[in-house]
Amino acid sequence: MPTLDPRDLLDDELRALLSDASVPAAAIAFELATAGADPLTTEALDAARAMLAAMESAPETVDPAALAALPPRLRSLALEAAATLQRLPVLTSLAAGSDKPLAKEAKRLLHALKVKGVAVAAPRPSPAPVAPAPSAPADEELPVLMSAATETGERSLFFARSVRGGVDIAQVLLREETGLVDARLYPVPRREYRKLLASLLETPGVLAAEVPRAYARHLVSAALDEAIRRRQPPPARWNEVAFVIGAACEATPAPARALLLEPLDESPEASARTLVAHPAIARWRQRAVTPTLLAERLYEAAWLFHVLGDAPHASRALAAARRIESAPETEPLVSMLSSMVTALPMAPADAVAASVAPL
Repeated sequence: MPTLDPRDLLDDELRALLSDASVPAAAIAFELATAGADPLTTEALDAARAMLAAMESAPETVDPAALAALPPRLRSLALEAAATLQRLPVLTSLAAGSDKPLAKEAKRLLHALKVKGVAVAAPRPSPAPVAPAPSAPADEELPVLMSAATETGERSLFFARSVRGGVDIAQVLLREETGLVDARLYPVPRREYRKLLASLLETPGVLAAEVPRAYARHLVSAALDEAIRRRQPPPARWNEVAFVIGAACEATPAPARALLLEPLDESPEASARTLVAHPAIARWRQRAVTPTLLAERLYEAAWLFHVLGDAPHASRALAAARRIESAPETEPLVSMLSSMVTALPMAPADAVAASVAPL
């Protein structure tokens, strides 16, 4: 991977990084954030990288509209590349477009080429817009699975995307304190995909179920941001995993917060004892956790119980989460878990998602 001074990330260096296919887009985004430059998303960097590659090897495939949609800094790099490589159809199309600043810049570059002796045709007005053809039906959206938090605050997310001949499964490991820990890609034949889902959901002691895709993407995005703040590089092959996950989402609350469940006729103390007896929640006794994080874990557990059809446990977890948010000092589950931490051995510091093994 090319090295650079993160305090002086110039356009030439950014262009060199984009030209090097071995440098993941997430690593470039990390360098930009470290240098204090305006942030660029991995999706925009990937689009610019594909645009520059097409500009050099297959200029007839370059879509001027896609170039115009790039962020300003990447758009300038693509325009300069079009001028350097003398991709006149691209510049001429942009010069005749309705985006006035972009058309002005394209005309300036065309004029510069003309001064150098390049035969440049005058830009023609853009044709009237044509109604787009009906889009093809979208591929089946495969479910996203999530496991409940472990005692170390780790949870696994499983995304899937249909590809030719099979399914790509992306497993992402998140940790409450440090963000994104690991990410792996598993291409599997389509006939094996459902078997893998069933085996995960039927693993003894594991609480896992489907979660809304937007919420799962939000968790990954927030974890990646946390890892970048801690100057942790993204996992290897992150670009391939990110393609399966899809675009990042804005902050999305835990889906259980919107649930309306029938309350149980039992005391908070009895509810807490029943929750702690569940294997997935019993693990939380091994390491202390703040009331805020405990409430978030319970909201996620409530959703997982709800999806799995365990209404009593879903109601208990949801009620406990809400009580903790309003008065953590009176919630029996908080004191019960805290009192058990010192009575049990600590989990190994390097335990990574012990409840959900890699596929």
